[in-house]
Amino acid sequence: RDGQKAAKQAIFALHRGDSAHALKLLNQCEKCVANDLMPILHEEPNLRGGSFSGVMEEYVEGMLFYTWLQPTRNGDGNNDNGGSELPSGRILMHDELKL
Repeated sequence: RDGQKAAKQAIFALHRGDSAHALKLLNQCEKCVANDLMPILHEEPNLRGGSFSGVMEEYVEGMLFYTWLQPTRNGDGNNDNGGSELPSGRILMHDELKL
């Protein structure tokens, strides 16, 4: 439940324009899943549905939204949008997710 709450709060933070806080919350969610939920799932695979899938759904939604909103950066770290902070609109691919 803590992981799902962190992911939901990350999405709300992104709506408010607080990307730094959103990233911190998404990292919290990742740690919760990796440290608390995955060990349980290894022992009880039947629990994969329900709350675990809810946590993962919120996490992926938050990561997709976060990635889509981030400004495009070029190789030197500068913004590729001529200095404007427009979202890149980049789509996150499944192999880019940490979980």
